[in-house]
Amino acid sequence: MAIYPMAAAIRMGGALVPVILKLPEREISAVEAAELLKSGLRTLAQQQQASALAICYGGRVSIEEEPGVKRDAIVVGLEHVDGESMDVCVRYRKRRPLGYAFEEAITLPRTRCLFPADSAEANPRVNE
Repeated sequence: MAIYPMAAAIRMGGALVPVILKLPEREISAVEAAELLKSGLRTLAQQQQASALAICYGGRVSIEEEPGVKRDAIVVGLEHVDGESMDVCVRYRKRRPLGYAFEEAITLPRTRCLFPADSAEANPRVNE
């Protein structure tokens, strides 16, 4: 299952909005699309137009019980202006002929890469 990246933002007023990718005239890979979406999310964060950002893509994830085994997964990277950040992952496998089998969602730590490093310190709600 190919998962083409997509993204969304929660505006400061609370509205959930999709982040639309303006595609170049040539075909681009999922990796290139993800980088363009991240760039757009970073712009929203730098302009202080969003309180939370999300990017969804296909990845490979291992779990604590099987550290050497990576499986295909749907990954949603979440970041909040207050500093919280996580990846929510749902691993899956193809079942023939019955479609896909999905595992339970897991959360993993995420290194912030969308909001500026100082955005959590500048937000007065961080110390609540």
